[in-house]
Amino acid sequence: MTGVDRTPQTTVAPSTPSPAVAASTDKVTLVDWQSALEVMANDRDLLREIASAVLVECPQLFAQLANAIETHDVGTARRAAHTILGNMRALNVKRVMEQASIVEACAKTGDFAAITAPLAELRRQADQVYAEINAMLALD
Repeated sequence: MTGVDRTPQTTVAPSTPSPAVAASTDKVTLVDWQSALEVMANDRDLLREIASAVLVECPQLFAQLANAIETHDVGTARRAAHTILGNMRALNVKRVMEQASIVEACAKTGDFAAITAPLAELRRQADQVYAEINAMLALD
């Protein structure tokens, strides 16, 4: 048995990056933190507070919006979509604001059939914003 190496091979699984690292390397960043800071008059504590509030409030708003769509409640759907837009405006996340405006327009007219695709994209973008917020908060 010459020439055959019988030494056990050790394999090391590649490390899985944290969600914050994965979000920062796989996707275009949605939050321009410098711009968001300027919206907050350069108050870093206020920016962290608002960003933390977005993490709490937006998922609740998405739940309200989903329920309103299910029950065809135009008023609640419009308010929830508008408030999601306001949350994203507070962080000056322009691309997400544009998507939220589309969802708000569909909700405002009660066009629940047309809201599905824009809402799915808004949720995807919001999830990315949440990951970026969590990464920013972890740095402090």
